[in-house]
Amino acid sequence: MTDTNQTKARILAVDDTEINLIALKGLLKNSDIIIDAVTSGDEALKLITKVRYDCMLIDHKMPNMSGIEFLHNMNDNINNKNKGVPAIVLSANDAADAKDMYLREGFTDFINKPVDGVKLEELLLKYIPSNKLKSLEVKKIDYDMALTNCGDEDMLKEIMENFLISIDARYEALKQYYEEEDIKNYVILVHSIKSSARLIGAMDISNRAAYLEEMGNKGEIETINKLTPDFLNDLLELKVRISSILGEDKDSDNAKKEIDVESLKEAFRSLHELVEAFDFDGVDSIMDMLEKYAIPSEYEDIYNSLIPLVAAVDIDGINKLLDSVKDKLN
Repeated sequence: MTDTNQTKARILAVDDTEINLIALKGLLKNSDIIIDAVTSGDEALKLITKVRYDCMLIDHKMPNMSGIEFLHNMNDNINNKNKGVPAIVLSANDAADAKDMYLREGFTDFINKPVDGVKLEELLLKYIPSNKLKSLEVKKIDYDMALTNCGDEDMLKEIMENFLISIDARYEALKQYYEEEDIKNYVILVHSIKSSARLIGAMDISNRAAYLEEMGNKGEIETINKLTPDFLNDLLELKVRISSILGEDKDSDNAKKEIDVESLKEAFRSLHELVEAFDFDGVDSIMDMLEKYAIPSEYEDIYNSLIPLVAAVDIDGINKLLDSVKDKLN
């Protein structure tokens, strides 16, 4: 194994338990990161004289040579090629001062075991050059930008929840339009994804959706065929990131004020008009407004049926649904 100029990130993972290394590789299986995994400090000391890594993940408690001892031995090795490389310790030590202790010993950062995949990715994004981590940048959400876009945390949470609910429907619809070469509806849907992804700070997805929209408008089918499969996969990957940000703290419908029936009917009628005018920014605004309220029970079926149809920009489906309940809305 020799040191080469890598265009992809390369990390060293050291843990005496093989299953932990397998789990670590599993967490990063969808990335382009090259992982050299070894089960002892002795093996790792041989590698650091041959390869310069972008980052190191080092277990603390290992027999014969602990993670702290390995770090000290590495830094004392005159043939070490990894001076200044970020070293992240993996530890089940959840004491309040644990991180400070590890930093004093020379580690760059600390992550708890069992390792959380999203937190691991956040650390790698923090310490490894972005040009080597394009596959992780795809899933990155710029929270500060999202907060600015949405105005406050409550609104951001609502919009993220809506985006999360809609991802599967958008994925299936876009996949269908792509496979059927339905460019008109393909362009409408990627336009919608572009706008909503920008709102939540998913700038990679938003920018790529904008480009796909442009290619669709120009009839560049070959480019669309080349880029859409990866775009679809990365759209699904956003589910993990958004779920991590939202956590388990969901607003219940019971905590929301119920919208009065006449206002709800007017919202549904306005949706119908906006869809027929192809004004999907207006449609999204009404759906965002309705999300703030609890829906009266007699209209829940209509509202719940609308959510996936709007997410998929299914014009025919929305019109059929609203036409079918026209008498109820008058």
